[in-house]
Amino acid sequence: MSIVFMKIMNITLKWFSLIIFLALFASSINAASCQDFSKKDLKEVRLLHLTIDNDSFLFSQTDWYYSSGIYARYGTLVDPADVFFHLFPKKENKVIRTYGLTHQVYTPVLFNSPFVSLYDRPHAALLQFDYGLSYASAKNILKLRGSLGWMGSALGTGPMLTWFHDVLNYKTPRGWEYEIGNTPVVQLKANWYRTLVSDRLIDWTLTSQGEIGTVFANSSIGSELRVGKLLGIDNSLLFDQFSGVPDSKGVVELFFIVGGNINYSFYNATIEGPVLGGESPHTENPMKWIKNGHFGAGLGGNRLDAMLMLNYRSPTTSEAGRHKYISIKLNYRL
Repeated sequence: MSIVFMKIMNITLKWFSLIIFLALFASSINAASCQDFSKKDLKEVRLLHLTIDNDSFLFSQTDWYYSSGIYARYGTLVDPADVFFHLFPKKENKVIRTYGLTHQVYTPVLFNSPFVSLYDRPHAALLQFDYGLSYASAKNILKLRGSLGWMGSALGTGPMLTWFHDVLNYKTPRGWEYEIGNTPVVQLKANWYRTLVSDRLIDWTLTSQGEIGTVFANSSIGSELRVGKLLGIDNSLLFDQFSGVPDSKGVVELFFIVGGNINYSFYNATIEGPVLGGESPHTENPMKWIKNGHFGAGLGGNRLDAMLMLNYRSPTTSEAGRHKYISIKLNYRL
């Protein structure tokens, strides 16, 4: 019992240290830059976004299922008159154009076993380049995104992970010779957010998503509950908007969040293999209904935002177990 208690205390201390570090880092950047940044017009601002998903941040040497996700994007505000349609009235319309890069890795729970018969999901990795538009009003956001990329062994993910695990002194990953077959990635994705309850200290937002393409086809519905010092969803870091205005100083947003969704998967090529491209030496039976949940905290300033989230996901194959991982999000305005 004492060993278990010590492990829990050790992980809790590391988590607390990470939260404090992100909060101090964001606060120091915002305090140091608020004077010169306040002179900028909002239309001149550029947004750099980075989200890193990884179960290694749990400090428990786990590295399986949705093992890693890296999402990097560059965004600019767009004059509504320059876009091809107006979702909301022009006076409310706020449009952000983004260019992005995504890399995702999936592995079985026994990722260091050489025996494919023990794997509860296939190895898979994909790289995507995307273009997106975000339309926002006070209580609504619509995000549209298209992406092109590749999935399969041509990306060289297996050797890269072997090196990464050696650096961290983790178990050596095996079985990448059974990776899902090579295939092109062509995806279209839409997200809709609608705030149902809104106040300065609490809000509740309905979320929905639809995606179709050569790798994923799914839809989901869920909600997000935030409590704290809040900006509207059209300015919030939670939805990757441009927080506040350039003349803001100090902390403009600080909240705790809990949310989740129910996802129905029509098709998942990372599990059942692709329709296009080469054959896959190992596939599994995907679960159709998947539940996701998360809770965390976010801090937004005039220049830098930071958010930390703990995510839970129900099994994605008939043989797999539940999964949890950490998300770290950073937004920086130039």
